[in-house]
Amino acid sequence: MSRTVEGAADLLAGLDSGAAALNNPRVVRDAQRADQDALEPPDWRGVLRRRLAIAAALLVLWSAGIVVRLVYLQVFQHDALVARAESQQSQTIELNPRRGPIVDRFGRVLAFSVDGDVVYAVPSDVGDPEAVASQLCTALDDCDGEERASLVQRLHSRRDKAPVIGGLSRAEVAAIAALRAPGLVVDRGRGGRSGTLSVVPKELGDPARIAASVCSVISRCSNDVRESIEKRLAGKKDFVYIRKRATPSEAQRIARLGLRGVGFMKESRRYYPNRDLASAILGSVDAKNTGAGGFELVHDKQISGTGGILLVQHDAQRRVLTTSLEHAPSAGLGYELTIDSRLQFLAERELRAAIDEHGAIGGTVIMMEPHTGEILAMVSEPHFNPNDSSHVDRNSRVNRGVESIYEPGSTFKTITAAAALEEQVIRPTDMVDATMPCRFGTAKPISDVSPIGVVTYATVFAKSSNCGTARVAVGRLGAERLMRYVRRFGFGVRATRDFPAESSGMVHPPSALKEHDLARVAIGYTIAVTPLQMAAAMSAIANGGELPKPRLVRATFSGGVRRPTAPEMVRRAISTDTAARLTTMMETVVESGTARAAQIEGYSLAAKTGTARKLNPVGGGYLTEYMASTLGFFPSRNPAVAMIVVIDSPHKKGYYGGAVAAPVFQRIADATLRHLAISPNVQRQPPIVVRRQNEGPGLSTVADRHVGESSRAFPTSTLMPDMTGLSAREAAQRLVALGWEPRLRGQGFVASQSVAPGTAPDEGGVCRLELTRLPPTPAVSEGSTQ
Repeated sequence: MSRTVEGAADLLAGLDSGAAALNNPRVVRDAQRADQDALEPPDWRGVLRRRLAIAAALLVLWSAGIVVRLVYLQVFQHDALVARAESQQSQTIELNPRRGPIVDRFGRVLAFSVDGDVVYAVPSDVGDPEAVASQLCTALDDCDGEERASLVQRLHSRRDKAPVIGGLSRAEVAAIAALRAPGLVVDRGRGGRSGTLSVVPKELGDPARIAASVCSVISRCSNDVRESIEKRLAGKKDFVYIRKRATPSEAQRIARLGLRGVGFMKESRRYYPNRDLASAILGSVDAKNTGAGGFELVHDKQISGTGGILLVQHDAQRRVLTTSLEHAPSAGLGYELTIDSRLQFLAERELRAAIDEHGAIGGTVIMMEPHTGEILAMVSEPHFNPNDSSHVDRNSRVNRGVESIYEPGSTFKTITAAAALEEQVIRPTDMVDATMPCRFGTAKPISDVSPIGVVTYATVFAKSSNCGTARVAVGRLGAERLMRYVRRFGFGVRATRDFPAESSGMVHPPSALKEHDLARVAIGYTIAVTPLQMAAAMSAIANGGELPKPRLVRATFSGGVRRPTAPEMVRRAISTDTAARLTTMMETVVESGTARAAQIEGYSLAAKTGTARKLNPVGGGYLTEYMASTLGFFPSRNPAVAMIVVIDSPHKKGYYGGAVAAPVFQRIADATLRHLAISPNVQRQPPIVVRRQNEGPGLSTVADRHVGESSRAFPTSTLMPDMTGLSAREAAQRLVALGWEPRLRGQGFVASQSVAPGTAPDEGGVCRLELTRLPPTPAVSEGSTQ
């Protein structure tokens, strides 16, 4: 009963609360609004607008991202992307220019460029590098295992895994592995004895940074090795050379193989038609056609010209689509040298014969024109063939004429004599004590081969007395004056800039010379010179006292225009009178002194011989080997050539300069005099001529028919005729007939003469004739017709 009453009470309370809610206005409004919302449709436009706004915002953000990315790629990454596209679509091949020709003084070719076969490969087109390398090696000449391994390495470029460096030690392999550089793959090899380093180009980071890191942990890593590692890491080998100097037969054999990725092209290469002639002067070029020594190296920038660029466009399969020449190569400058190739050949022939005869290890010959300093010939033995210089040893490449220094020995007494005569401390007729022994200070005494006693200074010079020369230098000349003339004759400085490794020699200052040092310098010891310096000093004596600057370039030419170079005199070393006295003393050396083996019948020569022990390059002191030399000029009274002959370490038939070098001097001088058409100047025959026949072919008078062939007559006039337009032979014959000594310069016809027409001759006169290849055009006077 009680529970029923409680439920009724709750029901009444709920009814009372609902009634109260209905009477609340706010509740009523909410209920009405809810009913209205339930009856009205939803606002889909608002929803759509909100969604569109969200989509538009996302589209703007997406577009902004694309724009930012495009700006980054097109602006900041433009150069890198262009370079990548060009590397994928095109290939740039550098074309070597044609090097300028080198000719001698008469236009004979010494070096020129020809088109040769070049074998190349595109590594990305090569399927199996090992197999292709094996096939190439069988077709190439002299291809050993080392070259085959090099071919494999080059053909691996731009592949998934390319070798970089091999022969690594265990420690080096561990150090490279510890770098943890991306793209590097280290192979420890069998048993860890010899490791290799390879690269995965797609994963590689900065090649320069990685190369520096690798180079820091391996031993013996030079700059060249680091650059090589960097190039291999970068994989910059879309185009690799198989052989740049392939022979035609090699190219044909490789072409028959039909290897994919292997091609051929023509490229300019250097050719020396005379093989080893003047190789020490010319030098050679390397595989890149750049100068590698000698004249080719010194003037490489001018001779090489400007390279060209060839663009090759290809598709995704690396097939060539088009080729275009972006920049054509331009030829280099041509050079006309002062060398006479015929004299060069004569000197080389005689020097090689002497080296073989005396069992020497080498030698040099230098011939100069004393009035201009032009080098007519320069020989260095041993020699090499610049056409194939890849396997030439270092000793054969040395130009002994300018790179090797030696103690000149007695030939240097000419400088001592020049200084003493110029300073007037002695005359050729003054008496000199040449007795032995002669000691200066506490040093070892100086001795002679044979004693000559007290004799004139001219005899001391002719007999090459060490004691007599040393006493004159120490007792009368002094260190300061002697070394002053040593410098004035050009010793201690480079003679010219036409040679890449020319030495300046060794000359001590006067303050460093003690009494015994001065005595030794006077006889050619305790001083080091080059043969070129001695030849230049001899030229100064020959031309009257002026030191010429040796020169190798006579002219340059390009585009049909020839530009000659002018001779240059360095300074006056001695006076003309001193040069004349010294010439007379040197003539005595040939007539009755140590250079009698250099005599040539009909010609006067001035010469001096020398024999000096060789310095020991290890430990100091002297060896039991000698340098035999002879230097001088000819003809002595009107010199055309100054020459020096040096033979290194003769082992057979003596070692003195008079016995070894003087005969070579004589043979070369004799052939040179004939080559230059220089008439004898000693005991010449009286001038006679054959009477000239009447003009016209085969015309003769009745009186002429009765005159025998031995009938000769002297010319009715002895005045110098006008020889302009005559041939060289005819002009020389006329001069000899008139008692003049002809001196010819050039080839062809007479263009000018040093002695004016109508001049009365003097006994022993010299007339210089300038020749030209074409006869001079005769002048047309006024009123004449052509």
